[in-house]
Amino acid sequence: MAQDFGFKLSEIKSHMGETNIKRGLPPSIIINAINWKRNQIKSEIDKLKLLDEQMLQLQKKIENSKCSIDSPPIEQSLYSIDTFILTNRVFSMNKPIYSKVVKFSGIYDVIMTFGFAFPVLAVWNINLFSDVHMQYGFSGSIPKFLPMHLFFVNLLGSVVLVWSAIRIYKPDPILGLYDSFARFLFSFTMVYYLLVHNVTGILWLMFIPEITWGLVQFFGYFYSQKIMPSIKFKVRQP
Repeated sequence: MAQDFGFKLSEIKSHMGETNIKRGLPPSIIINAINWKRNQIKSEIDKLKLLDEQMLQLQKKIENSKCSIDSPPIEQSLYSIDTFILTNRVFSMNKPIYSKVVKFSGIYDVIMTFGFAFPVLAVWNINLFSDVHMQYGFSGSIPKFLPMHLFFVNLLGSVVLVWSAIRIYKPDPILGLYDSFARFLFSFTMVYYLLVHNVTGILWLMFIPEITWGLVQFFGYFYSQKIMPSIKFKVRQP
């Protein structure tokens, strides 16, 4: 019997008999103990085989089932699971890639706001906006900017310029998350003035990249940190 496990009974006797048999323990007791242990191991192997068959059946059942968020659980099935978790991974983004996204968003902001951070350039940019608005017939209107208006333009441009330089110098993931909040706020403000105060439709061209950067940085942060919440699905029979 012991030969099934790769060794001979004579080897067991030579290994165990030197100590136990000399002390008066009958060889039959040793052999019975070996047989009992062998049967116990065989029983465990049979249980593992049965469990493996059950898992295969369960896998086939899941593959053939339909998944929906609102579906009820399977009722009284021996090899079924009530619910299971599917991780929502629309795309994969690690920390180095996300840091590059944060850095590029800062570069984009420098290009877009550099001209608004300085008095002379701000006037030139606003006049350029007015010319494009009139030439291409955008909806809405662009008012005439007074010195007080230009002050707030320069103020906002300076703050965004410094904030962009920080993200370019140190594109930390948490800075990208905070920047996404700022972009959501800017996007809301653009839509508000577009719909309520009928400002120039050129803002739609600025709104699209603004909300896009916000969404990419917001979701990208959680994916890069691998803390994206899982979505819970229920399994139902077809």
